[in-house]
Amino acid sequence: MLNRILSLTLCLMLVAVTVSFLPAATSAPKVPIIVAQLALTNQTGPIPQTTIFTPTQSGVYRISTYFESNSPGTGESYTLTLVYADDVDSLDNAVLVYPSSNNYYGNPTGFSSFRALANNPVSIYTQGTAPQGYVYSLYITIERLM
Repeated sequence: MLNRILSLTLCLMLVAVTVSFLPAATSAPKVPIIVAQLALTNQTGPIPQTTIFTPTQSGVYRISTYFESNSPGTGESYTLTLVYADDVDSLDNAVLVYPSSNNYYGNPTGFSSFRALANNPVSIYTQGTAPQGYVYSLYITIERLM
């Protein structure tokens, strides 16, 4: 009986020592979280300032864009501008420029990271010119990085 108790005690001590040397459990890897998506299709002119989302917490975000048109290279030129507030100031930051010299139908893409403060809207607008009948679509995804 005493041998069993001693054996059980020794086993429990071995388990306790082994567990104490195991690395701490780690949480699942953090991945960017999509916080907003926007598809502005069949646009025929500049897009006025449009709020995409309002962060509930301050953090670093990434905006990814995709621009496509029905007739690239015909004299159009558009700039997508991101408007947000960080710790220093309110900023207007051009994240995508679609020049008339680009002859791709859907290739122009852009991405940019930025820090946005909680409770301050994040918005976009476009500026530019295009010939009569020009139609474009703009797709936007914003992810929280940290």
